[in-house]
Amino acid sequence: MTIALYHRRYAAAAAHALMPHLMVHGTPLYADPFDLATIPVASLGARLGVLPEADQGRIMTTIDEMLRRT
Repeated sequence: MTIALYHRRYAAAAAHALMPHLMVHGTPLYADPFDLATIPVASLGARLGVLPEADQGRIMTTIDEMLRRT
């Protein structure tokens, strides 16, 4: 499963429990849990990096919260 990360310059979402703001390689992004997708691993390109554990936890909390509210 993948979650979309959007550049905050192009789509300025307010910081919210369901739209966590992240920094990836110095780039301000936000995660959109409403834009989830399953993608075969073979279709993915090279790994660019791994989010710090704190950000991974924020994304998991966001997805849990979204599912709890539905």
